[in-house]
Amino acid sequence: MPAYCTSLSSGAVSPLATRRRASSVTNADLGNAKPFLCGGVRVHRRPTVMVSAAPAASVGIDSAFAEAASGEWEGHRVYFDGSGAKLTVPERFLPPAFTEWGVEVFDWQSQCAMKVTAEGGMYAKELRFLPTQGCEADASTVESAQERTIAAADVSPALATASVARGSYSCGSRSLGDGGGGEVAVVEHCLRFDFEGKNSGGGDDGPKRARVRVQQTIETQPGSAADAHPDGGVASCAARCDSAWLEFYYEEFKNGASLCASCGGPNKWGESPATDPDDLTGPEWSGDDWDPALVSAGGATMLPHGMWCGAAVTGGSGGGTVLEAGWFIPDRDAVYLPRVRDVETHLISRRIYDAEGQLSSVQFLRRERKAAA
Repeated sequence: MPAYCTSLSSGAVSPLATRRRASSVTNADLGNAKPFLCGGVRVHRRPTVMVSAAPAASVGIDSAFAEAASGEWEGHRVYFDGSGAKLTVPERFLPPAFTEWGVEVFDWQSQCAMKVTAEGGMYAKELRFLPTQGCEADASTVESAQERTIAAADVSPALATASVARGSYSCGSRSLGDGGGGEVAVVEHCLRFDFEGKNSGGGDDGPKRARVRVQQTIETQPGSAADAHPDGGVASCAARCDSAWLEFYYEEFKNGASLCASCGGPNKWGESPATDPDDLTGPEWSGDDWDPALVSAGGATMLPHGMWCGAAVTGGSGGGTVLEAGWFIPDRDAVYLPRVRDVETHLISRRIYDAEGQLSSVQFLRRERKAAA
């Protein structure tokens, strides 16, 4: 079941209007799965496991989350096409030497100035920089800047009781529409991980705060009468991955007043290979319960640097749509470097929508396995 990916023209997270009537989806309903459509391809799916999913209505922005998510985050952003293949930076943005040498560049150096408050929601200024040849200047040259604000009601933070780091969240559309008009919803998953140890790069032997953000777009379709829920609602979907960021915290929020260095900041990641789906499943993994059906059945788009995303529409009496994104953190920072962690970690963000396409619950999971000797 291939998931479809494409790039968005704006990358903005714009919630769709919600429908007046909503229903709930239960564990039993999601477990009673029948063949579903995603991207127009029908497959069978094992029952979905939902563990400690937080009801969407109960999740709010508190001061601890606001502090953990806010700040200046520098890194790199990579865009993907309809098959999930990474897109090169257009030649017109590259230094002449790169074109002369035939160098392909996948990573856009980026900076996200993020400020989160319970009253104002989530504000982000997304900066994208022109590629440079080495350290050509003291500061990077801004190619584009985009400001956006997500209403607090559309932000679902990981709670203090979750097993992922504070500052993790998912946000965006609380409604996928009813599938009747090819409606498009955009969501963003953010998973944070703190790299510990003297070689973490965090300064003063402190942890280095890192996060990945993955943007998904979902287009719902009505499907056939046999596929649709008896009361109407989402019957099929096409899930696309637009882009993803790997970012590192470097200072408190200053709204982009100080720009990151032109030398490229943290390591680029677009050239790294995609993770093997089989690496994310198996009995050696422990931690939060997770059904890997979406990944193991080939329904997820595997991205570089351990990232992935996908979507599934379930059938049965309750129906529902599940959006997932994940990040695999291995025991070393590169295959040629020594091991720096005793365990490998897999972080997962899930958004569960009911049969009518309304956000029902959010979930953040952490799984670990012992690093190979």
